[in-house]
Amino acid sequence: MAKTSPLQVVGLKEMQAKMKELAVAPQRRAVRRALTPSANILRDEARRLAPVRYGILRKAIKTRTTVLFGVPTASVYIEKKKYRVAAKGIKGQRRNKSGKAAAGEKPRMISVSPRSTAHLVEFGTKPHAYKKRAGMHPGARAKPFMRPAMDAKGAAAIAKFGEVVGAEIDKEAAKLAAKKK
Repeated sequence: MAKTSPLQVVGLKEMQAKMKELAVAPQRRAVRRALTPSANILRDEARRLAPVRYGILRKAIKTRTTVLFGVPTASVYIEKKKYRVAAKGIKGQRRNKSGKAAAGEKPRMISVSPRSTAHLVEFGTKPHAYKKRAGMHPGARAKPFMRPAMDAKGAAAIAKFGEVVGAEIDKEAAKLAAKKK
């Protein structure tokens, strides 16, 4: 079950009063513009905390803002794209003293999809049998990066949202005032 932590937002009543003065479309624009920089704070922290093997998991952490059921929403997610990387430690590949592919031999490339493995990195795995060969996989320790990012920078993201949405509401109100004149 997800843990919740109490957060106190200062100036919420004043912001709600200003938003009531605006029409729905300018409200949505202001909120959506404010969601992006606040989600970027969480994305940057998740990238910083993500473990590095090939560096692809870090690269695949993205943000997006959308409108779901009429409500502007921001999300930090793992991109679905597959990446081609030089394999590390594949049997049968000749290597020089520094561990790189030997001269004249191209490094073997593998296709890696961080989205299909990110949850395994975040939560770890228990020991389990291999699917295509005999034996047991020992499991993997959890290396969380998304939840700690939210815990560490959640308050900063909310503060940034409040700061930006206040400025955006003022801009939208100024636009409406200019149109009425």
